[in-house]
Amino acid sequence: MSKSMPLNYVQVAPCIPLKFGGHESYTYYTNQDIPEGTVVHIPFGKRSVMGVVVQTGVRKPRYPTKQISKIIDAVLTAHQLAFAHRIAQQAHGGLGYTLRMFIV
Repeated sequence: MSKSMPLNYVQVAPCIPLKFGGHESYTYYTNQDIPEGTVVHIPFGKRSVMGVVVQTGVRKPRYPTKQISKIIDAVLTAHQLAFAHRIAQQAHGGLGYTLRMFIV
């Protein structure tokens, strides 16, 4: 990674079941501009999982973050993201786990 390239911080919802009541998305960085709805691969614990960028323009956090491993050429629309949010709230499921239905 070149020092001249600025880092962009984004919130990513991992497309796996997460503990109820915990975080639905996590901060990652990339040296590319990517829009909300972009499907990515991220390191999560000891494995790599698929995730969806749910917020861009995030400030650099005070804690260390991990880099997005791979950007997939799939992007969900704003309507799909809003629909996934609604389903996750109504079904009391996690956002990322709900988003997986939109990308597989």
